[in-house]
Amino acid sequence: MAVSKDNQAAAAKKPTEKKGRKVSKTPNPNQKRGQPTAAARLISSPFIKFGWHKPLGGAVKETVQHLSSMADSMYMLQIDRERPIEALSLRNAMFWEHRQLDDELIVSTPAIDHIDLFPEDDASFQETIGKIGKKQYDRMFLLHYLFDKMRFREFLLLPIELDGVWVTIVTRTGQKSQLLREVTDFAIVDPLPNGRESRRSLVHRRLRAILAEGFIELPERVTVRDITIPDIEDGESDNHWKTGLIAYAFAREFLRRLKTLQFRRAQNSHRNSEHCDEFLWAAFEEHYNFDAFRQTLMSACAHQTIESSGLIVCDISVLIQTAMRNGRSSSRRLTQSRLM
Repeated sequence: MAVSKDNQAAAAKKPTEKKGRKVSKTPNPNQKRGQPTAAARLISSPFIKFGWHKPLGGAVKETVQHLSSMADSMYMLQIDRERPIEALSLRNAMFWEHRQLDDELIVSTPAIDHIDLFPEDDASFQETIGKIGKKQYDRMFLLHYLFDKMRFREFLLLPIELDGVWVTIVTRTGQKSQLLREVTDFAIVDPLPNGRESRRSLVHRRLRAILAEGFIELPERVTVRDITIPDIEDGESDNHWKTGLIAYAFAREFLRRLKTLQFRRAQNSHRNSEHCDEFLWAAFEEHYNFDAFRQTLMSACAHQTIESSGLIVCDISVLIQTAMRNGRSSSRRLTQSRLM
């Protein structure tokens, strides 16, 4: 079929249609509104490797994936000033603070978040005792791993959460017999007056039964230490988020006191003198600065994460997010970025 010259000219002048890039309307499930942007995506530094175009080595990738929960403990502290403190953040920070002692074997700071040790319901508590209870085989007993370190350390420092309120348990134990240990000093630190007596009663009852499963006796006439701490205002549960920060601040302070105790013992200054140890049970004399508490808690979590990587990773913000997506593909490219 013949085509006129006019039609041929019009066809030649007709611009070529450009195909626009398709934009997915499906939101990224990993992104949430209101969350801060990782500084590592925006800030470069001459002190670290710039790795946007460098494939991530297998060793680093494995390390990053292993550290994902530790990184979470740090990041969850950055998204809301009044966000309740979770056990993950508190434990990782305490583990780091614990490692700063000259001799870590003086105190036990166990992670018990996966065990419901202090339920209000008696039936639930009996179920817990069934899980952690000692097992007898012939003339020997097999103890739950919870007691592996607790039985051989002088102090126990244990923050626990009771219905959204964080309280801290402190015990000191000594050897009573070849098998049995005995609690000599006992304290419960609780900054919230509302419901304090009921929480103390619950902790005392439950703790006695728990320790008995590890052959640790909490006698009726134990020396109860009253470590005074400033009260926070009674009221609604809005104040409960503060108790987690106070629990961390007190735990950090008690670990600092243990450093002092270790130093005095090393200097052989009143090593066995009773009054030398009394400072351990002194009042917590510090104004509450919740922003400072959160910042210090965040810093401890960051140090725990970075040191656990063997200093392979300086900041996990980009690495963690990308490595988790890399579970299906090993060809992604990541960066090592500095913690801000």
